[in-house]
Amino acid sequence: MEWFDILFTRSAPQWSLFTTFGTAHLIWIAGSVAVVMWIFQWIKRVAHQNPERAWNITKWFGLLCFIGWVVPAFLLVAVDAETYAKNNLPLHLCSSGGIVLPITVLTRNKVLLNFAYGLYLPGAAFAILTPGVPYAHYSYLSLYFILFVLSHLIIICVPLGAIASGVWQPSIKYYPAVMGIGIAFAAIAYPINKLLDSNYLFINWPEPNTPLELFADWAGVPGYVLVLAAFAGVLVLGLFGLYHLIAKMHPTEPMQAETTVAQLAI
Repeated sequence: MEWFDILFTRSAPQWSLFTTFGTAHLIWIAGSVAVVMWIFQWIKRVAHQNPERAWNITKWFGLLCFIGWVVPAFLLVAVDAETYAKNNLPLHLCSSGGIVLPITVLTRNKVLLNFAYGLYLPGAAFAILTPGVPYAHYSYLSLYFILFVLSHLIIICVPLGAIASGVWQPSIKYYPAVMGIGIAFAAIAYPINKLLDSNYLFINWPEPNTPLELFADWAGVPGYVLVLAAFAGVLVLGLFGLYHLIAKMHPTEPMQAETTVAQLAI
């Protein structure tokens, strides 16, 4: 039963339990960085031969985001007695990508592509870095945690793949739209949180074992939400500014900017 418990239950042996920034977690992070960089370089090589084919690869990553949300959510709700459907709606930043990112790649909407770069990319990276309390109950080898990491890697690959394909570049002029969409998500999540006693977008309470606890120490609850919003605003601005700066420094080497951004993705 040991491997069944490791893969599917909260009764996994102590040695296999997930610990944030433990050795196993650091290996997962390093592996995630390696996978993202390999996929980015692969799409870039394809783009040198056929940019549209490179975009089609990116499009498949976008479509897979739906599966990346719905399969882990269904598995947790169906198998784990302590996981509830009300907490697995597509209302977290990354889970909303299961709906938004397929639309993004199907339409090539520039606003949504910039939103994917400005918020989905860092959001998914931070999720892998600090998965929070829910996964402390499971093994770092559990199917749930494996799917968690894979689903967030897929999200990261959408904006980076779009950049690598050469058919789209982030633009800082979309910064207000990106922040506006983020605020709209929060406005939707807030009353739902109150109704369901959920914590979508982490604006109902600071998720333990995440940087939100530090924000709450500074500003209290619910004041930490303002710190989170300010942090997000600075982070998004920094990502757009970084891409603009690197592209400006290497005007004859556009792929140099893309590579540098990809290296900083996680």
